[in-house]
Amino acid sequence: MNKISYDNFAPKAAENAVVSSESHSFQRTEKLTDDRTPINYASFESQGINLLDSSLRFAESSDFTGFISSAISNKSSEFNGGIGLKLVFTFSEGNYSGPGITLHFFRHFCSDVTIAYYYDSTELFKGQYYPDSLDYFCEGAVEKYNKVVITFKASEIPHQFIKLSGLEFGNVLDINEFFGSINIFEELEPDCTDLPYDTCDFEAMIPEEITPQVGQSFRVYHNSQCFGKFTTETLTPNDNRRFIFEASDDKNILSNNSFPALASGTRTVDSLLGLIYESSDVTVDNGGFGNTKLTGFIQSKNCRYAAAMLSMGGGFFISSARNNKLRIFKMRDRRSTVIGADRILGKAKCKSNAPYTSITLYVHSGSEFDNDAATKHTVTASEVPGNVAAKELKLDKYSLFTDAKTRLGEIAAIGFKRNEIEAEIILQDEQIGDILSIETPQGVKTGILKSLDICIQGAEVTAKAIFIETEAV
Repeated sequence: MNKISYDNFAPKAAENAVVSSESHSFQRTEKLTDDRTPINYASFESQGINLLDSSLRFAESSDFTGFISSAISNKSSEFNGGIGLKLVFTFSEGNYSGPGITLHFFRHFCSDVTIAYYYDSTELFKGQYYPDSLDYFCEGAVEKYNKVVITFKASEIPHQFIKLSGLEFGNVLDINEFFGSINIFEELEPDCTDLPYDTCDFEAMIPEEITPQVGQSFRVYHNSQCFGKFTTETLTPNDNRRFIFEASDDKNILSNNSFPALASGTRTVDSLLGLIYESSDVTVDNGGFGNTKLTGFIQSKNCRYAAAMLSMGGGFFISSARNNKLRIFKMRDRRSTVIGADRILGKAKCKSNAPYTSITLYVHSGSEFDNDAATKHTVTASEVPGNVAAKELKLDKYSLFTDAKTRLGEIAAIGFKRNEIEAEIILQDEQIGDILSIETPQGVKTGILKSLDICIQGAEVTAKAIFIETEAV
């Protein structure tokens, strides 16, 4: 089964929301976007303590925690004064339109909620809701609002705090009626010298309850497997609620956000990802490399540039392929698995490119890219055919490294031989960044999977794959 899990949200509302509480509460963060840092909090409601109570594990939870009321409900599940928590959202820029608000509660939901939408002081809509689940959509299609007031009046059971773990200005709905295929293009540079972004396009019938807008995000699924998260860039309406979507992943979003200049010094991967998040609201999973240290500087450009410096300096890939967020990962060596003729549509093609005879890395310090002042490291190919002219790969635009000599060795291991293998394959679990073997008319070749041009249609997933041939990594 193929589906698009579509974020029917008011674009940028969460990022631009400024929230305050008119009743005393404990606020986790000023941002509503996805932040998975645990909160140091535990609560002991009701009489006595149940050691199996999930509240006791609240401090270790990976769930984003928005607000916890200081008031506790009485034996009638109501709050003294009729208000347990009152939140006021204003927006730093513009106005917003959406289908309503989804509330996410922790452990126990609130059973009585009022939501009012305003433009300045004018009330546009006010709805009364009675949630019956931890994740509850409060429907209320409102256009051009710039203020929202949410009042929580009662708890599910007596003697409870209100614990709001998050909210969304909209809801998530599925799209599953497509015209043609869902097309995804994934790409990376095997030596991490660039940070290309992935794209997705499709045409679909959009349900009446979805109001598609540029800037809204979605995730692509095939048989419950996530193929990536994308944000709509171009939306072309067709007849009878048919729309053509063109979208890109979060690496492209990073281009839209400025990144501060960082003077030369040593920083961890996590500290750099934290700065990227502060500037862009884009979360990147550290892949277990959070404590890895990199030394050098970053010029003031944009967040995608900063991520590219991090990728190159540490030899990390950054992609949302097969995931619902950007993540850092290394190559998977799977050369023992051979993609055989039974999974190749037609025949694989081998393309020979002139190899590099030397690779030079310039390590810059300070804050300028001055090759004359840089430390220069060069490696030369051990075997170069006599009829091949000298061809140097010059890497002189990078200034942040875990260890420059080690990175040059990693690049040299795959950087001299630039032959490509092209094949259209029936895709199984192959992913960009994999080192794979594949049958070709010239025998079995091994290469790093550089790109996949994926076609999802019906039960079949095919892809035009490009490998960069390698012998040692």
